[in-house]
This record gives sequence, structure tokens and C-alpha cells, in this order.
Amino acid sequence: SMTASASGNGPATSLSPAITNSRRTSASPRMRARKSASSAGEASRRGAPLVRLGRDGHYEPLELTQHGGRFNYHGLHLHLDDARVGLLGAHQLANASVALAAMEIYADAEGLALDEAQIREGLAAARFAGRLEVTQTDPLCVLDGAHNQEKISALLAAVPSIFDYERLILVLGLLEAKTVDPILLALAELADVVVTTPPSFKGRPALPAEDLAELAHRAGIAAVQAEPEPLAALEQALSLARPGDMVLVTGSLYLIGQVRSHWHRADEIVHQRTTFPNGHP
Repeated sequence: SMTASASGNGPATSLSPAITNSRRTSASPRMRARKSASSAGEASRRGAPLVRLGRDGHYEPLELTQHGGRFNYHGLHLHLDDARVGLLGAHQLANASVALAAMEIYADAEGLALDEAQIREGLAAARFAGRLEVTQTDPLCVLDGAHNQEKISALLAAVPSIFDYERLILVLGLLEAKTVDPILLALAELADVVVTTPPSFKGRPALPAEDLAELAHRAGIAAVQAEPEPLAALEQALSLARPGDMVLVTGSLYLIGQVRSHWHRADEIVHQRTTFPNGHP
């Protein structure tokens, strides 16, 4: 679940409720119940009223594509029909709804008027580097920084519902501290080919490419290659892609940061002050 407070980092007050989404798209019923109880407990501890999407407001998904999503939003006061979100995946419709609810409550508390046209424009223009980010279309390549079992579940739910592809070629890198087996078993259901590679980050050791490749084999993935350099692993995956195939890079945000330099160099990002200096495909 997600929470928001209109008062910033300080304790919540009666004008800064906790906002949660009770309709989690990828969580199990047990996980939803645990998250719901946690959110209710935190709201009670802070003396904040709890606003729960699915009870105090709701949203209706309309369409999911590789260009974004469309949904209806019925909030506390605001109602949007056929709003478009630039972010990909059913979970981003849920996130957008939580953000809208937080905005409504903040606007009410501050006496601000909401402009529907600007809200729609902002939702449609939203982009998030490394979260179901389409970096090119021929071959199709997507980056997602899913790095734990919950985020991998959201990713696996999103990929087949959004993208059309023949084979899924996976570039996978994981840190040593991760619980690897459940992640690999989940990915084995979708991946046709896996290229393993270690993300690099000072002070956080990664699983060596060969070790991760062996674990992927044991999880049931037949076609596995190991490449110690992340950018070389990306190039290898792109070269393996045939027309209609999709390349997906995932497992670590550190890995995503490294391979994004294939399309957006760090110096360009700094100079242009945007995470998308070369635009979108």
C-alpha cells in the first residue's frame, strides 16, 4: 500500500490523512491483508484518518498498452472519465489513483482549486526511468528495476498484458543479498532466453554472472548465457533478438542505471537536467 501526508515529514494531523490502495494488483490476499493492517495501525498511531481507495473512492481500468493506460477515477470529489497515464502497467493506474486522492485532500486543506485539464496533462506526461521503460522498439527493449519478489510479481503480471512478443529475452542481474530462487522460478515462466550479468555498486556485492546462470538453469530456464559486463550483456541480448522478440532488463536498479547509458549517457542527463535527454521512442 501507499501512504501520503499533506504535512510533509512531520506527524500527521486531522488534515493529513493516510491514503492507501486496498486494491493491490499483484499482491496475494494474505499480503493485502497484512499491508492493510499495517496502514491502519500507522494511521492510528499518528492520529490520522485513513482514506482507502476501494472504500472511499475507486478507479476503473479501461486499457493497458505499451504506451500507457486509461482509467476512470472516482475520488472524494474529483471524477475523471477516460484519463490517460503515461506510465505502464495496471499497478501504475493504482498509483495514479493514490496520487490523485492525495492531491484532492491537499487541495481541500489548502483551499486550492483543481484544474482538470492540467491534471489530465500531468498524468499523460508522467514518465519514470527504469520502471517498465520502453527504450527502443526494433527490437523492443524494456527496462524495469524490479528487485524483489513483490515487484517481480507486478512485472510478470504487466509484461504479457501490455506487450506482444514472440520470445522474451531477459537480461538479469541480482545482488547477493536477494532471495534468488523465488525470483528465478517466477521469471522462468516467461523467459525464453536469459543473459546473466552482475550489477555494479560499491559496497553491495552482486551475484557473479556464472553463479546466477547456474541458478537460472536449476530454476528450469534452458537457454542461459553469462556475461560479466552489463553493457555487453545488453548488446548480446539485443543481438539474439529476432523480429517480434522482446528484450527485458531487470533484477536491480543498479543494473538499470548502467545499461541506460546505451541510450542516455550520464553526462547528457546532467547537462540537460532530465532522465530522458534523448527523448522517448
